[in-house]
Amino acid sequence: MFPLFHIAFPLIIFEIPYIKKRVKINRCALIIGAILPDIIDKALLFIFRLGDGRYICHTLFFLFTSFLFVLVINKLLFYTKLSNKINNIYSIPISFLIGTSIHLLLDLPSIPLFFPFMEYEFVPTGDELLLWLKRIFTNPFYLSTEIFGLISFIFIILNNKLYTFKAVWSYLIVS
Repeated sequence: MFPLFHIAFPLIIFEIPYIKKRVKINRCALIIGAILPDIIDKALLFIFRLGDGRYICHTLFFLFTSFLFVLVINKLLFYTKLSNKINNIYSIPISFLIGTSIHLLLDLPSIPLFFPFMEYEFVPTGDELLLWLKRIFTNPFYLSTEIFGLISFIFIILNNKLYTFKAVWSYLIVS
């Protein structure tokens, strides 16, 4: 679980000028999709000792079912003033799908991509939180990904002049 990197990477992709001009994205849904697999799977690991931190939410099954869920909820609940403001009813579900897909791509190859249709061995290694903290401060690769995430956030804030809560909210909701 590298939250800064998982959030910053999809955001920075949509800061590329060519993509930013042509693709309308709901960055809030993108962020939720990018971090949700870790939130759910880490909670399952810490609370119920299920999986190894990459469990049911790191699968194609979760990717498609969560997308369909967000699509249906979006159509039922938010096809009103909010979706008119965003100008595209599919902006939220597509943004969520992109965020979740990027998360899975970043975690490859060590995810149970086809679970529950294929068996995978899930072996918790002990105190996962301490192991994660140890990795982040001792492994240069993990440390560099989080530093990249932090630098990306600083770049996004400065490049888009996100100095107020209103500016941040506008940036997150409307591209």
